Amino acid sequence: MLDQGAAVTEQRPLRRVRRQWRFICRSDDSFTQLMTNVMDVNRELLRATQPLHVGDSEHLGLVWLRNGRVYNLHTVKVRDKFTSVCNETTMNLVFRLTLEKPYIVFDLAAPLGSNVLAGGQLTVKTDSLDVDIGLVTPKIKKSDEKVEPQVPFADVRRAHNLRLEFTGMSPATTAMTSLLALLQQLIPSVQTRLFEIILTRVLRNYVATTPMPF
Repeated sequence: MLDQGAAVTEQRPLRRVRRQWRFICRSDDSFTQLMTNVMDVNRELLRATQPLHVGDSEHLGLVWLRNGRVYNLHTVKVRDKFTSVCNETTMNLVFRLTLEKPYIVFDLAAPLGSNVLAGGQLTVKTDSLDVDIGLVTPKIKKSDEKVEPQVPFADVRRAHNLRLEFTGMSPATTAMTSLLALLQQLIPSVQTRLFEIILTRVLRNYVATTPMPF
């Protein structure tokens, strides 16, 4: 005989999730309002507990980016209406966000155990950031499923006064900063493109290891 109390307990999380995906998929307005509420409710917590640890990025050439920390995430706001395209199993979402003075700090590491970058850091700063982030996630994720959300893109729409700065004791970090400055002069979009690559990789790692708040 089925235990009725157990059945109710098992169904509650599912009903809670279903209410949220219905709200997300109902319209872009309802999706935007839901996420605005999520951001507002968590704003002070994000401020009090910063930095947000987002883990490692994939290597960038011969440089490995470790232990990413994001600061000023509490400034995040809706820049434009979010969009949702839903089918029977999946939600394709786009978040259009703006942040004030966000920055990310990574510890630098070199492959094969080399200590050439020991003590070095990469800091990515911008005075203000407009970014569009894509997220593909299951509508309803059952407890025994291993389907994870995916981040197909993170498009930087505007990054005012974007800087990528290598710091530390190693002469290698000074050389990399000089090289990046030269590339920026030759190809003005190089820092923005590097930032998009780093941001996309960090977000992919983060959503793969952190439960989504909806």
